[in-house]
Parts: sequence; C-alpha cells; structure tokens
Amino acid sequence: MKEAAGGHAGYEAAQRILPDIVLLDVMMPALDGFELCAMIKEHPDIDHIPVIMLTARADAESKVKGLDTGADAYLTKPFDSNELEVRIENLLASRRTLQEAFQRHGDAPDAAVSPLSPSLPPTPDAEPELVESIETCIAASFSDPEFGATELAEGIALSPSHLRRKMKMHYDRTPIQLIRYRRLQAGAQLLRNQPDTTIGEVAYAVGFNSQSYFTRSFRDAFGQTPSAYRTEHGS
Repeated sequence: MKEAAGGHAGYEAAQRILPDIVLLDVMMPALDGFELCAMIKEHPDIDHIPVIMLTARADAESKVKGLDTGADAYLTKPFDSNELEVRIENLLASRRTLQEAFQRHGDAPDAAVSPLSPSLPPTPDAEPELVESIETCIAASFSDPEFGATELAEGIALSPSHLRRKMKMHYDRTPIQLIRYRRLQAGAQLLRNQPDTTIGEVAYAVGFNSQSYFTRSFRDAFGQTPSAYRTEHGS
C-alpha cells in the first residue's frame, strides 16, 4: 500500500504507480478529494482505476457530488473497516471478472473481429501444434499487462530469438505485434458484448494500462475508435 501526502502528490503517484484502487479523503490541502477524483477520471491513462472516497460529510449533497465526479464508492466516517474491505474487494472483483472472461482458452476472442481488418491468421505453411501453443498461451495470459514476448517464449518453451524466427515464419509478425492484436480483438469483443463497460475498463481488461494507448492502437488496427466501433457493432 502506497501513501501520498495531499491531492497533487496522489495524482502524480496514481500516474506513476497505476494502483489497483485509490482511497482518498475529501478534505485535503490544496487539492480536495472531489477535484482529485475528477482529475483521475478525466485522465485517459488512469481513468480505469476505481476510486473510493472517504469523508466525514454525511449529507446527501456531498455524496452526490462525489459520485458525480466519478467516484466508484463513497463512505462516510466513522466507517466499519469490514465494509471498506468488502467495497474494495467488490470493485476489484468486477475488474477481475472482465479479465477472467478472456483468460480461459475457450473464451478466446473471435477469429474475425471486424470486417474492417484481417483476422491475422497464421500463414498457410504454419506448424499447427506450435501455432496452437502460441495462441493458447496468449489467450491464457494477455489480460496481464506484464505479459509480453519474454513471457510468451517461456510459456511455449522457446528461446526469445527462436520465437521471433518462428513468428516471422508463421505470422509474419513479431510476438509483441501478435499479442497486441489479440488484445485488441478481445477488446473489440468486449465492446460488442458489454455495452455498459467503459472504454477504460475494456482497455484494462485486455492488458492495456493506458486508455489512450488502447484507443490509438485500436484505431490503427480497425480504422475507427473504440467508441465508434461500439456504436456500429454493439449488441
């Protein structure tokens, strides 16, 4: 658990650390909790992070103001520590649910995500068993933002250099390019099937810590922004 002295320090720490959740007090010097929460929720790199506001202000107007700034939960002091733990676990569980939807091989993203782009299949002369190992390993782990080429190589028991050669031969792509594309395919699937999920939550669920990077990568791959894609293809 990391602590920050004041709102400005908390804002900088959130961008640097990318925590799983932010707990903040409404009453802080220079930058109060309402302002900090709004800043977090307006920043494309950290807007996916759940925010719990803690305050002595029990009036309905303050609670509504907190929720209007984007707070995911609002607890008044004195609060029960067990309630805080439950709120934290529930918020984190909702994020894990999105990730776990794509951590099982049987729930891998559709092969053809969008008519706007190729599905990036392996080349015709690919080795079926190796391709299956690559795809299975990616599907099991790509929602982890730390999963990359090194982890993929370890997962299929190849050296990084051997993996790069095989990827060039079977996909004409680097390992990182394939992982990013599969993440984007999964994101497109979430955009179609989860209309109430925010773009930031989608990005987080498929291994992007930055919504702006997810949006830019999505537009480059599919020719339109995630929001436009959802409007056109959403259920």
